[in-house]
Amino acid sequence: VAWEPAIMFCRSVLGADRVMYAMDYPYQFVRDEVLVSDSLPLTVPEKREYFQGNAERVFGLAPRA
Repeated sequence: VAWEPAIMFCRSVLGADRVMYAMDYPYQFVRDEVLVSDSLPLTVPEKREYFQGNAERVFGLAPRA
């Protein structure tokens, strides 16, 4: 759901470490969804975890250098 209130609510209830960004790219690309996510009221480290870090941890992916 690319809607700031829903994303921020989930972060507040579930915890920031349990919410991550996902899009079915390259099969689906929704520009407005990207703009909503980019404009979330998060710090740079919080955005890094939302966009990348949480997925690395959950799926056991190696962090990008």
